[in-house]
Amino acid sequence: MPTYLVFDVVGTLIHPAIPVATTYRKHGWQCGSQYSEEEIAVRFQQAFHHLFLSINPTAEHGFETPPTSDHDQQRRWRKLVANVFDDIGSTDQLFKQLWDHFSLPSSWNVFEDVGRNWNRLESSGIELCLGSNFDSRLFSIVEGLSPLDRINHVFCSGQLGFEKPDRRFFTAIEARLQPARFVMIGDHRQNDYLAPMNSGWDAILIDRSDRRGFEGSIKSFDELDLGRWQPE
Repeated sequence: MPTYLVFDVVGTLIHPAIPVATTYRKHGWQCGSQYSEEEIAVRFQQAFHHLFLSINPTAEHGFETPPTSDHDQQRRWRKLVANVFDDIGSTDQLFKQLWDHFSLPSSWNVFEDVGRNWNRLESSGIELCLGSNFDSRLFSIVEGLSPLDRINHVFCSGQLGFEKPDRRFFTAIEARLQPARFVMIGDHRQNDYLAPMNSGWDAILIDRSDRRGFEGSIKSFDELDLGRWQPE
């Protein structure tokens, strides 16, 4: 039975080339906002948590989120921009500028430890996939970022119809691939570790912070041991 290594994307493989708050401040100021970068950082985190990280744990499903789509993803990002920049009138133009900015591969960088370990990952005999809470912009972003452009299977919640940590996110990926063993690697304890484990997958948590308070987590891809999943 083959093994699929499914990577979360943002925070796991890539990060914004310029800090999000810096980019938001630049475009916000051009549209008349007076918020500082520090204020924007706080307001962004509050709005993002409210709009993208609010879930309902249930006994039946473990975790459950409302169905999503590309349209829903864009709607929530539009609302986030309006919430962050409530000191200006219409945020339609500002939203479009930010949406387009983060659609560009050049707006993202691959983590250094990912790049230096990629040949090892590709030569492991394990199939590599992406599984992200993102919209369809992810496809063009990945196509422009080496070495991620060599991945054959890219899945995003906007297309799958559900977001991590919902179990249906993981079963939707399973339905699109052959019967296999699945291993999730990501940076979010709930979305990328607890939820896939609850769905019958294996999982590895990557924690690049200095805290590293979760037993069994790895600090970088340099520590990733693929031995138990490699085909014999």
